[in-house]
Parts: sequence; C-alpha cells; structure tokens
Amino acid sequence: MNTINQNYDTFYRRIIARCIDFIIFAFLNVILSFIVSLFNKPRTMNLVISEDNDPKIEVSNVEDLSFVTDWFMHNNFYITLLFILYMIITNYYFGKSLGKMCTSVRVMNIDEISKLSFSQAIKRSLFGIIYLPILYFYEDNLFVIIAVFIYFILNCFHVLSNKKNLTFEDVFAKTIAIRH
Repeated sequence: MNTINQNYDTFYRRIIARCIDFIIFAFLNVILSFIVSLFNKPRTMNLVISEDNDPKIEVSNVEDLSFVTDWFMHNNFYITLLFILYMIITNYYFGKSLGKMCTSVRVMNIDEISKLSFSQAIKRSLFGIIYLPILYFYEDNLFVIIAVFIYFILNCFHVLSNKKNLTFEDVFAKTIAIRH
C-alpha cells in the first residue's frame, strides 16, 4: 500500500475513535446522572377518583428508579446535545476529537491543506442535529436505535466504496479524515 492510500486508510481507526468518544461520554453520562439524581427525583402524576367521584391529580416521587434509569429516561436528549457540541468544537478547534487523537486521525478541508471552517464542523454533525428532535419527541427508542443502525451500515458501505474513505458527512461538508 503506498503512502497516499495509507493517508486515507482511516475506516477502522474512525470506528475505534468513535467508540472511544462514546466511552468518554458514557462515563460522563454516569457522572451527570448521579449528580442529577442528587437534586432531582423523578415524579409521576396519577389521576385519582375519590369516593365522592371527585377526580384529582396526585403527584408523587418515584423512589424505585435508579439514578441511571432516571437520567436515561429524562435527559438522553441533553447528553446527545453535549456530544454533538463536543464533536463540533473539537473538530473545529483541533481537527479531531479525543478518540481521533488516540487513533491518529485528523479531519481537514477536502483540499487536505486547510483546517475545517466552523460551518464545515456543523455540517459534519448535521445527522446528529437532525437526530436530536427525533430523540426528544419520539418515545420509541427502538425505532431510533434501528434508524441510527441503518444509517451507520449505509455509511460504512459508502466509506468502503470510495478511494478516500469519505463518509456521507465528509461529502456533505467537503471534508476528509486522514492519518497523521
């Protein structure tokens, strides 16, 4: 394999980099969920009909949910938002996330000379930005997980089908991930 092709050989490195970033955010998620649980107990609202047929709403704390369940039930939107901001900021300022730093991958402008513009960093995260409202408003997490998995598989086929291993995000944002 020549040097030019080695620069674009980032497929497995990018998957490992994303896994590292997810592990970092899973750890952050556990810490945040513990902190949130200290200040915010989940509540339920129940409609109760009394003996005199007078309906009223009772609000009670839910004590049997763990802090992790509470955070995932109510705040996965916020951790996803933090992850998207993390990806935009690290790609813009450094050309790489912490995961990409560990795997020696850098994201650059398609010309392979200049760094990303801020709009390119946002465009690279567009899927996540579109995904956020779906995550927030759609209650069926299985549907969301399946949709993300299908997108991931299609993106893998796309990466493997071109010489420079460009993802959909790379094509849209006019960027490239290279080894450095």
